[in-house]
Amino acid sequence: MTPAHRPDSIGSSKEVFASWWTEVGRKVRHPFLRWFAPLRLRHMASSVLRQKGARTFKDPGDIGAELQRMFPDRGMYRIEELRDDGIVMDIHIDCPLRGSGDRAACQRLMTYDRTLASGIGGRLEVLESQAENGGHTCRVYIKPKN
Repeated sequence: MTPAHRPDSIGSSKEVFASWWTEVGRKVRHPFLRWFAPLRLRHMASSVLRQKGARTFKDPGDIGAELQRMFPDRGMYRIEELRDDGIVMDIHIDCPLRGSGDRAACQRLMTYDRTLASGIGGRLEVLESQAENGGHTCRVYIKPKN
């Protein structure tokens, strides 16, 4: 692991995160490495949760705000709609899978986001993926675990 890709640096700089995300994005499509990428993504997300002192919540708005705090820039995860049972968020991250059509790789890459959401009390579901729609955002729905 290069110094710039240590777990304690992933959540601190937008540039470091973007570089790491691009690297991992290639690995989730690699014929051999794709099986190990989710393990690394879970490890990195767990490390970020610890490093940032993540707290768990039951209220969808609080879960959304805490998820934003886990990223180097709150604008990377934008709250679009707050519902009684969950929250819709748009992810504004340049995805290395954009337009690839590879939904399976997207699901592997989203292991990071799902692990973060789980660590703060939420369950994340991908509604729209840059991999499939070729757009500049992904849309997710997050609801409390209970």
